[in-house]
Amino acid sequence: MSPLTPALDNGSVFFADDLLGECPHWDEERGVLSRVDVHGGLLRFCDPVTGVQSTQPLEAPVGFAIPRRSGGFVVGIGVTVVLLDPDGTRRTIVDLSQERPENRFNDAVCDARGRLWAGTMSSHRPRIAGAAGLYRIDPDGACEQVLSDLTLSNGMDWPDDGSTLLHIDSDAHRIDRYEVDIEHGRLSQGSVFAEFDPAAGLPDGLTIDAEGSVWVAFFGGGEVRRYDADGAETARLQLPVTCPSSVAFGGADLGDLFITTSRHRLTSEEASEQPLAGSLLRLRPGVRGKLGHRFAG
Repeated sequence: MSPLTPALDNGSVFFADDLLGECPHWDEERGVLSRVDVHGGLLRFCDPVTGVQSTQPLEAPVGFAIPRRSGGFVVGIGVTVVLLDPDGTRRTIVDLSQERPENRFNDAVCDARGRLWAGTMSSHRPRIAGAAGLYRIDPDGACEQVLSDLTLSNGMDWPDDGSTLLHIDSDAHRIDRYEVDIEHGRLSQGSVFAEFDPAAGLPDGLTIDAEGSVWVAFFGGGEVRRYDADGAETARLQLPVTCPSSVAFGGADLGDLFITTSRHRLTSEEASEQPLAGSLLRLRPGVRGKLGHRFAG
């Protein structure tokens, strides 16, 4: 393992007031990074060249927002999946309100076919083990649960052409690897890709770079870590905030690593000690990422 030193002098801070920034996604067409503020109920945009930021109000909690091929976003609000058109028109395509009322959608990703894979989480305090799941939502709105018995479905990404899915159930403190039936959009029995000491914090959002390595934000641990294709840790980024929440590559050369952060539930003392909590961080780790897929619906 070759740790990386804290590198804000090798990057940028885009000051924001996110309660819980999440789900960063690079828009190569517009040259902006989108993200959500989960508990603020906001869809936010940042132009990293000019530093200009803008906000579109939604409702809280908003777990994810991923661009659509046709324009606009597919958004997880509470236990619903909503299509948001460029003109602001909304249409609900999935409603899981018949399931546990305390659950909500959390992180999500699209595959190369434009299908949405979205996980839920238990919002109960304490969280109810096994109460959440992972769902595949097709472009026509058809929804199928592909994983059950999760507690806090979180970051996921595709290390290859879509025949493998890496997925985090945060409360299990590990990343699992699943073989994917691409044609039918179903998962095989999983295996463990990497396990973590709970003292490291909750493994949260993840992304995979162009070299096949996995970057994971550790919420509560103040770090982003990199793992090779075999699950061995190769580097750490120590951050000036306790709660990084997710990661995504972007920028003109896809060499910027964007890190969303949280100030949700920090005490007043902790918040004063972490003035960058709730901001969007950008680092240059020396590797490039890959573009995420868009929803085809």
